[in-house]
Amino acid sequence: MEALTIFNHLLGIPHMIGNVMRSIVSWSRIFNNKEIIPAINTDYFNLKTAWVTIDNSLHKAGDKLKCTYSIDKEQVNTEVIVEEKNGKSILLTVSAAGFVALE
Repeated sequence: MEALTIFNHLLGIPHMIGNVMRSIVSWSRIFNNKEIIPAINTDYFNLKTAWVTIDNSLHKAGDKLKCTYSIDKEQVNTEVIVEEKNGKSILLTVSAAGFVALE
């Protein structure tokens, strides 16, 4: 069981640190075949990066999603590339205690 815990930690699967979970929480809103991905970082002190699963049928590998809002103004208008992981996923970075929205 210890090997599985180490494996999960290395992959970035959320885990408790003391009594606190510090990770990215993301969700999806789909309207008229357009997906918006909001996400928050629950870690007050560190930026976090995680693979976020998106709708498999709306995206192709190589598509790009654009950051339309971030508390880090330098992140606005940057793009992430859709990859074939767990269906389709994006590698998303959110600043400490931050919020982003991509579409």
